[in-house]
Formats: sequence, C-alpha cells, structure tokens
Amino acid sequence: MSAKRFKTLSGFLTNVSPVKEGKKQHNWAEGHIQTGGSTEEKVLFFFEKPKVSSSLYENALSACNNKTAVAVSGLSEDEDGSFLTCRTSEIKPRQVTFDRREMTDTKIDLGSALTTAPSSDDTVTISGRVVKLNPITFIMKYDNVTHQKVKKTYRTGVVADLTGAVMVMLWEDIANDIREDSSITLCNMRSTIDGNGFSYFTTTFRSELKNSLESCDDYDEDAAEALRVRRTGLRVRVCMASCPQPVHGGYVLHWVATQSVSAK
Repeated sequence: MSAKRFKTLSGFLTNVSPVKEGKKQHNWAEGHIQTGGSTEEKVLFFFEKPKVSSSLYENALSACNNKTAVAVSGLSEDEDGSFLTCRTSEIKPRQVTFDRREMTDTKIDLGSALTTAPSSDDTVTISGRVVKLNPITFIMKYDNVTHQKVKKTYRTGVVADLTGAVMVMLWEDIANDIREDSSITLCNMRSTIDGNGFSYFTTTFRSELKNSLESCDDYDEDAAEALRVRRTGLRVRVCMASCPQPVHGGYVLHWVATQSVSAK
C-alpha cells in the first residue's frame, strides 16, 4: 500500500472560524486560504476533546489577523475538496506571487442590494423589517467532522426597507432565533443565485443577527408583497452525483453531493 500523500497550500488565510464542538472525539474550526488571485480553498482544523485550540490554530489566527502569506503543510484532501489538518500539519511564512484580496462587509440598501452586492467572497450587511418568514425546514447535509450526513436547519424569508425587499436564506442558529415583524440587521451575508437565476442572500458561518434599536415600520410594501406572492420560499435539492465546487465559505456550498436551490 502506498504511503498517504500530504499536500501544502500557500497563500493568505482570509478567515478562520471560532472553534465548534464536534459530536464525537474532536472539536473543529473552519478556515479559508486564498491560493491565487481569485481561488480559495477550505481548511478544517481538528482538536482532540476537550481541547479547543492548538499551536497550529493559533498560528492560523495570527496569519489571518496579520494578513501574512503562509504555507499550510501536512494536509489531506477530503472527497468534497476540503483540506484536513493532522498532527504533523504546520504553518510557516511563505512568499507568494499574488496580492491578498481585501474582503469587505458593506452595508447596502435593499433596493439596490442584488445589483450592487459583491459577486465574489465579499459579504454585505442588510437591515430592515422581517416581513415574511417561512416555516423551518430540515435537510441532511454531509458533515466533514463525523463523515456522516447530519440534519441541518434552514428557513427562508423576506426582509424589506424603504428602498426595496430581498429574499434571505437563514441557517442553523439564525434560522431559529429570527422573528417575523422584527427590525433586524444581518451581517456578513452573501449574495447568490438559485437554480432558476433568482438572486437572494444567504448566511455564512460569520453571519450575525442583531436586533435593531430603531423600528423599521416603514418599508416598500409593494416590493415585499411581490416576493411574498411570487417567491414563497427557496427549496434545496441535493443530487447524488459528485461534482467539485468552488469554496465560498457559506452553508449552502461544500456538499459531497452537488446541490441547487430553487424558488418555489
């Protein structure tokens, strides 16, 4: 049997998530490394319970915060294209031939949100009134930690302000915590497109839900009603054929099987 081949990724760590509790023997964290001008890969860090950190993880946080180029070695590639760290993984400074792409989280008006939202890995902050929430739905998603399909929570809804309205897809804690008719701010949302070419915003692992201090009682009712009538929800379809996809850090991506989202 041939020895397992480990890989090295060189570039800029663009984000590193907080440590999350795993269901079995390991806690874990997720990071993304820019490996070219417009390419990015997902890296998963593991910690044997009860540990919630390691020198490798701390070096990753430091490189991300300091915006320094590094080489991450000792990685194995999973079947969905994610790169997994191991006990021998290391992070060391490394010169690269491309510049670090600056990531932004810009607050935008909902009326122009879908035309002005960044098309790459940049995120946006949207604020408004939750005028529609569809029921919580569950879907089976492949988990890189347990290597099994686990049940994930999501729901869709409509957020509106005076300038317009947008459809949003919310995952996990945010899907459970958000309330209809509340005035909210959603940070680090990403613009994406469903299988029918309809644009909407989805949460990422960096997304935050904040209750607004100012009530958004006035909003574009016509735009909100159009979405409520024409787009009552987004449906996630999972296909069993394997197909590598680019890493964007959101919950909607990174499936072992391909998936598409369609408006009902």
